[in-house]
Amino acid sequence: MNSPTFIRIDAEAFGYSPGVLATLGLSSIPGIGVSSLRRLGDPSFVTELFAGEDLDVFTSTINALGAKFSPMSSDIADWQSLRERVWRSGRNAAAELMTAGIRCITPSSALYPNRLNDLKDHRPNWLFLKGNLALLTASSVAVVGTRDPSESGDFLTKYAVAALRELNCPVISGLAKGIDSIAHEWSLRLHVPTISILGSGLLAPYPARNADLSERIVAEGGLLISEYLPRQAASSEMFVWRNRLQACLSDCVIATEWKKSSGTAHTIRFARELRRTNISLSLAGTQTSPEQGRAEQHFVLPTEHARFMESISGSVRDELTHLAEPQNDQLNQNTLF
Repeated sequence: MNSPTFIRIDAEAFGYSPGVLATLGLSSIPGIGVSSLRRLGDPSFVTELFAGEDLDVFTSTINALGAKFSPMSSDIADWQSLRERVWRSGRNAAAELMTAGIRCITPSSALYPNRLNDLKDHRPNWLFLKGNLALLTASSVAVVGTRDPSESGDFLTKYAVAALRELNCPVISGLAKGIDSIAHEWSLRLHVPTISILGSGLLAPYPARNADLSERIVAEGGLLISEYLPRQAASSEMFVWRNRLQACLSDCVIATEWKKSSGTAHTIRFARELRRTNISLSLAGTQTSPEQGRAEQHFVLPTEHARFMESISGSVRDELTHLAEPQNDQLNQNTLF
């Protein structure tokens, strides 16, 4: 799958290697879904599909991974027409993404965060990024919670972001309405770098009303991250799956307000399995519901402010030591679909 030199240089500078271009191109072929592409692994392996130059072998290989590809129904007559169609679609998609300032990294990329290897077989095969790439390796803390916060949850979220400003620590959240939006908005107001890990593609932010917020995050030196194809619309399963990245890319997860049965509960569970510090909060003088979630560490604010700050700063300080430790615990396979 060769390309003109000027296209290859531009594309690879943004992370669009031949393997990534092939992955993008294959995603446009009817019957080849994201799940089957994910099973192929690192996009550097995708080019192996084209090594044999045999349409029958390609069809059987991709369908064995869960695809429902049919050359006839896809109007593909022979191997050459498949190859040209994949390359053309991949090149056009990459051109659109580069114009939008969106880069791509894979496990074989130098920029791929080492901490994602903690996910083992569940690490993402690709990440699409827009914004300040330096934040990928920064010690960060996730601030997450319910989409329907109370006044106490609103206050605790702003309190947590202000505390992280004191530590000069980037804030990770997920761009959803409620706590996520508050965390991002307050980070921008306090000039704290913020990272948004989306539950949809970067060109299909959800909710749509937060598209402006996502652009402001980038404009203020933040970073947008998604493991989903750029125009992939959100689904409930995608949000749950996204939550493992919030936990894994963070040194600590702070859940400011959440229920035991909620999306945030998945993030806390992933944090526990990944041995990340996880914290829940409550406001002094208020009562919490029996349904309110509780993390491994819980602090009542502002009464226990000093202990809260000590826990966060210790998590961030110990990040490099944590990453150097051997990881003997396996993630619970049942929680990762």
